Amino acid sequence: MTITNFTVRKLNNTYGELALAKEKFKSPGFISTDDVWIASFEIDGMKREAGIRRGRRTDVAEDVDMVDVQLRVGEVEFDADTFIPESQVAEITRAVYDEFLKGEYWLRS
Repeated sequence: MTITNFTVRKLNNTYGELALAKEKFKSPGFISTDDVWIASFEIDGMKREAGIRRGRRTDVAEDVDMVDVQLRVGEVEFDADTFIPESQVAEITRAVYDEFLKGEYWLRS
């Protein structure tokens, strides 16, 4: 599985997109900071997006810094009910995580 055309954009609240993304990506076991990115990429010829947020799980020490990656489902896939298998989602989110770390995107403004 190879990721190509990988780009990352950090969200800000200029147009309210940060608040919207934080609401969309929230989960009860994760405390998110205001560091939220959208990654766009192609995998096996399909365009995909993932939400990436920085924070920590609720069950770890406050000084631990973590990254959470969530693969976004395209509206066409959602409407057609053609979802990819969970095992493939796990592979894709891991590949996105690896690309994000390799590019050190959290160090960019």
